[in-house]
Amino acid sequence: MSALRRSVAPLLAALLVALLLSNALAARELTPPILRPPLDGFEPAVAEGIEAGLAKIERLVAAGAPDAELAGELGALGRLLLVYNLPESAESCLVNAARLEPNEFSWIYLLGSIRQRRGDLAGAREAFETARALRSEDPTLRLRLADVEFDLGNEAAAEALYAPLVELEGFAAAARYGLGRIAAARGELESAVELFERALEEQPEASQIRYRLGLAYRGLGDRERARDYLANRGAAQLGYPDPEMERLGEGARGVEIYLANGRRLRNRGDLAGAVAAFRQAVAEEPDEPEHWSVLGATLLEMGRVEDSVRAYREVERLDPDSPGMLYNLAIGLVRLGQPAEAEALLEKLVAQAPDHVDARVNLASLYERTGRP
Repeated sequence: MSALRRSVAPLLAALLVALLLSNALAARELTPPILRPPLDGFEPAVAEGIEAGLAKIERLVAAGAPDAELAGELGALGRLLLVYNLPESAESCLVNAARLEPNEFSWIYLLGSIRQRRGDLAGAREAFETARALRSEDPTLRLRLADVEFDLGNEAAAEALYAPLVELEGFAAAARYGLGRIAAARGELESAVELFERALEEQPEASQIRYRLGLAYRGLGDRERARDYLANRGAAQLGYPDPEMERLGEGARGVEIYLANGRRLRNRGDLAGAVAAFRQAVAEEPDEPEHWSVLGATLLEMGRVEDSVRAYREVERLDPDSPGMLYNLAIGLVRLGQPAEAEALLEKLVAQAPDHVDARVNLASLYERTGRP
C-alpha cells in the first residue's frame, strides 16, 4: 500500500463512522413516542402553541439534535401540556426528556408528580427516589416522597422524611399534618390531635385538616368537637413551596395564562393574587363554569364565604349538576347560616353520587344538628 493510501484510509474510515453516527441520530425515535393530545375545544392560540412545540421536536429528532437540546424542548412542552391538563401527553414528553438528560431534576420530579396524582404510587416513588439522588435535601421533594411512603404503608420511612421539615418555614404545617396522620394510624390519637391542631393554627385556610381532627376527636370519644370539625371540613389543601410547579405556566397563552398564574399563586399561598388571576379568567370567559368554580374554591379558602357563594351561584346557573359546585356551595351556605338550602344541595349530590363520602358526612351532620338522629 502506498504512503498516500495509508494516510487516506484512516480519514475515510473516520468519515464513514461519522456518517453512520449521523444517520443513526437522524433516524432515532423517541421511546415512548409522544402522545399527541386532542386539541379540539382549545383556543386557537393554545392549539397552535402546542402544535408548534410538537413540530419543533420532530425537526430536532430528524436533524439528530444534541440530547440536551432535545430534552429541553421535550421538558418545556411537557410543562405546557400539564398547564392545559394533558398529563398523559406531558408524561410521554417528560419520560423522553429524563432519558435524554438523566441529571436534570425537573423532568424526573414532574414525572413523579404526574404519577402521584394518577395514583401510581410505586412509579411516583421510583421517580422521586431518582430525583432525590440529584437533590437529597430538597424539602418539596422530601415532602412529596413522604406522602407517597405513607400512602404505601411505609410509616417509618415517611416519619423520617417528615420530621426535619417541621423546622422549615413554609413546610411545617404540611409536615405536622403528615406526622399527625402517622400518629392516628398508630392509634396515638392524642398526639395526632396535637399535631393536627398545630398544623391548623399555621394554615387555618387548609380546611382538609379539619376532617382528620374530627376523626381523631371521634376516636377519643369527644363527639361534640368531632361534630364541629366534621361539619366545617372542606377541600382546601395544605400549601407549601413548590418551585417546579410554579414554573408550569411558562409559555401559556390566552385565558390559560390567567389560570396558570392563579394556580401558581395559590400553590405559593398567595390566595389574594390567585383570586385576581382567576377573576381575569372569568372576565375573559364568563360562561365557563370551571373558571367560576376555581374562583369560588379559592375565595372559600380565604374565608370570603359570601363572595365564594356568589361565584358558585354562577356555576349553578351554568352547570346545575356539577358535583364540586353542589358540595362547596353547600359548605358555604352552612357557614352563612342557611342549612336548609345546604341540606337540599347535599341530598341532590348524594342522589347523583352515592359514593361521595364528604357529602354523606356533612349531610349526616346537618341531620344531627337539626334533631334527626
